[in-house]
Amino acid sequence: MLEVENIVEDVIEDLGLGFAMYRIEGVDKPHVDKIEVYIDVKTNCFKEVTLDNVNVRVMCRRVESNVVEVYRHLVENMVNVALDILGSFINRNEEYMVILVEKGYAIVLQGTPERVVVPVVPGTLFTCHTHPMSFRAVFSKEDVKSLLEILSSRGFGSCVTTQYSCLTIYRYSPFDLDDYFRLFNAIKEYEYLDSAILRSLNLNSVDYFEIAI
Repeated sequence: MLEVENIVEDVIEDLGLGFAMYRIEGVDKPHVDKIEVYIDVKTNCFKEVTLDNVNVRVMCRRVESNVVEVYRHLVENMVNVALDILGSFINRNEEYMVILVEKGYAIVLQGTPERVVVPVVPGTLFTCHTHPMSFRAVFSKEDVKSLLEILSSRGFGSCVTTQYSCLTIYRYSPFDLDDYFRLFNAIKEYEYLDSAILRSLNLNSVDYFEIAI
């Protein structure tokens, strides 16, 4: 997906556009060998690139964008993987974190009852960690700071899970600078971020969802 982003951004830049919504076909297939991207603009464009035996074709065509749904599907899969890994740790008193990195690797870290220290891991796509002492999942100030680093490095997001709920914050387009400051300023105002506070921030490139465990 990051490679697709690179190609689309190159085409959009060549067209002289700041940003354009687009439609992606093929990334949700079990064995992807072809991805087609349609940028929602009136002008003509075409670019074709082969990456790791996957053919990526980018064309300009007026279409209904599905990029929000594609990113949500992608992130939901990462959340499921993370929760499967953390399932055996959720009842322990210490915090545990899983870091999903490029090429499909997962790293598990053990912390203390109140925090887990996150090292800088190149290629981090997504993280998720437990809050063993909490009922409902919320993002602490430190969690949001870590999230901002992930999103600013083109990662997809992060989740926090308790025994009862899981809250995920993720991007569905290139991370918006205005959203960076909305989230950064929010942790100055609030002790934590939950679904209600996130809804009030009116984020442009970032969304969230909460699920019951």
